[in-house]
Amino acid sequence: MAIAVACPLLGGGAPKTVPVPPAATPVPQNLEPLQEHCLAIADIRASRVVSDEAVILFLKDGRVVVMRLKRACPQLLFHRRFRFAGEMGQICAELDRIVTRAGLRCSIAGFSLLPCEGMAGPAKPSWCRPPFSTADSQPPSSLSSPPESP
Repeated sequence: MAIAVACPLLGGGAPKTVPVPPAATPVPQNLEPLQEHCLAIADIRASRVVSDEAVILFLKDGRVVVMRLKRACPQLLFHRRFRFAGEMGQICAELDRIVTRAGLRCSIAGFSLLPCEGMAGPAKPSWCRPPFSTADSQPPSSLSSPPESP
């Protein structure tokens, strides 16, 4: 979605089309903290930016985790893109950061488990719906088991 804006201070003339920032998706508060202080980047299957303060992580084992940032990370929701700035293949709360498309570094405050297990259909909250087809999912056992030899 975009809106047209005319600004006399910027030369006036024909209105310019400016993208409208997406609305933040509310994520539950008071969630149980994840026992792990660090997550392996290789264990993250997908992510969804839901606000300038939170990112939903879909893990390969089926868990859905919210990664909260220490403070608002400007333009994170607008661009919906970031990269991890973790060390040794993992990201750790209170230690590592994400880097936005605009180059801003934002510290990770912590991880919490979202209560998505057992939810299905229309009752399933939007933050529990992965950004990929669940038909593409492999069972967790096939992710860690090596192929059998003939």
